[in-house]
Amino acid sequence: MFRYQKGGDVEAGTSGTPSSAAGARELYSGMTEPPEMRWALIRKIYIILSMQQLLTAAVVVKVLELAGNAARTHTHARPPPLASL
Repeated sequence: MFRYQKGGDVEAGTSGTPSSAAGARELYSGMTEPPEMRWALIRKIYIILSMQQLLTAAVVVKVLELAGNAARTHTHARPPPLASL
């Protein structure tokens, strides 16, 4: 189905010794888009995943900060003094 040719530059999309000029940039037989597009997509995916991780970390920090503040104010709190009665 798909053939992989060893050798060459995988990132550039060239591999092995091509048999024709049309196959000079062929990594897989069914791949018709240029490898630059594929690597741009991979970079975009990694950027999106990194941003999601940063956003998740920021949300976790804020939630833990709010939970810590709530725990400090409500844990072992003394009731108000009875002098006001």
